[in-house]
Amino acid sequence: MPAPGSPARPTSPSSTRSSRREPEVQHLRVGIVGAGIAGLALAAGLRRDGHDVDLFEQAPSLLPVGAGISLSPDALRALGDLGLDDVVAAVTGGERATSAALLRPDGRQVLSVPARRLGLTTLSRAELHQALAGAAGEVRLGTEARVPTAGGPRVLLGDEEHAYDVVVAADGVRSRARAALGLDPGLRYAGWTSWRGVTREPFDLGGRMSESWGHGAMVGLVPLLDGRAYWFAAAKAPADGRVPEPRTEALARFGTWHAPVRAVIEATGAVVRTDGYDLARPLPTFVRGRVALVGDAAHAMTPNVGQGATQALLDVAALARGLRELHGVDEVLRTYDRRRRRHAQSVARASRLMGRVAMADGTAGRARDGALRLVPRHLARREAP
Repeated sequence: MPAPGSPARPTSPSSTRSSRREPEVQHLRVGIVGAGIAGLALAAGLRRDGHDVDLFEQAPSLLPVGAGISLSPDALRALGDLGLDDVVAAVTGGERATSAALLRPDGRQVLSVPARRLGLTTLSRAELHQALAGAAGEVRLGTEARVPTAGGPRVLLGDEEHAYDVVVAADGVRSRARAALGLDPGLRYAGWTSWRGVTREPFDLGGRMSESWGHGAMVGLVPLLDGRAYWFAAAKAPADGRVPEPRTEALARFGTWHAPVRAVIEATGAVVRTDGYDLARPLPTFVRGRVALVGDAAHAMTPNVGQGATQALLDVAALARGLRELHGVDEVLRTYDRRRRRHAQSVARASRLMGRVAMADGTAGRARDGALRLVPRHLARREAP
C-alpha cells in the first residue's frame, strides 16, 4: 500500500522519546483520524515513543472549539505518561480556585467545600489545544480521512487506501468512524442547550468556583489559571435551536441571576452555544479489528461532571502504554477495551444523572431543593467533634 504523504518523522527513537521510556520499542505505523485533544495527545505520545504516525484532520486549521476545560489529577498523570510533562508545565501554572460552592439563582449558598476536594485543574481549552498541537508534530489538515466499514487498519483518502498496524478514531461525538464500523447507537438529546464563554480579560471571582441551580436552568462560574473567568450556562430547550447572537440570548436568560453572572457574560467576547448530547446507548466495544475508538467517538458524554477531556486522555494514555509494552497489537487492543470501556461508560452514566439533578424542574426540582436543604446539616453533624 502507498504511504500517506510525507509527514515529519523522528530522526531517531532516542531523540524524541522520554527518558522514562523503555530502551527498545517496536515501531508501528499508526493512523489517527481527528486532531482534537485526544488525537493530538496520542500523536505526540506515540511519536515520542518512536512510532510512525499519520494524523489527519478534516478542518483546514486547528481551531479549538469550546471555552474552558477541567482536568483531573488522573488526566495530568496521563499526559505525563505520554511523555508530555512539558505540556503539563505549560498549562498548569497560575492561581487556583480555593473554594467550590453550590448556590441558588439569587446567590444564597447551599454548600461550600475547599476546591482541593474536587481536585480539578481548570484552564482555557484553547491553551491546552495549542500546547498539544505544538507537541504533536505534523497534522495533515483539510484531509477527509475515512475508516473502511470492514474495520481493517486502513484509512481512505479519497480513492487512495493506506494501510497501518493500528488505526485510532478520535473524530468526536458525531464520529463517522463509529458509524462506519457498525457501532453507532445514535445520539440522545439531554433536553437542554448550553452557552459557554471566557472573559476577554482577567476577572476576579474571589477564588471561588460555583454552580448555581435553578429550575430547568443552571450557571457555572470558574476561575481559570490565567486569571480570566470561564462560565457556562444551560437551560431546557428544544433541540436544534438557532439564534443570531448567543451572547445576547444568554444575557436575556441569565442576566438577572446573582452577581457577578451578568458582568461575567458582558465581559465575554464570543459565546459558544451547543445542545447537550451523549450516546443513546453504551457501545458493546471500543475496538473493531485493529481500529480503536477513543474520546467522544467511544463514549460521548454530557459535561455535567467535567470528565470528557479526562476520560479521553486516559484512553490515549492506555493505548500508548499498551503499544509501548507491546505483546501483540491485537492483545493490546483487547486490553485497552477491557480496561477503559467499563470505567468510561460509568462516568458517562454519572454525568447524565448529574445533569438530570442539576436541571430538574417542577416536582423533581422542588424535591431536589428540599433534599439540598438537609445537606449542610448533615455535613455539620459529620464534622462535629
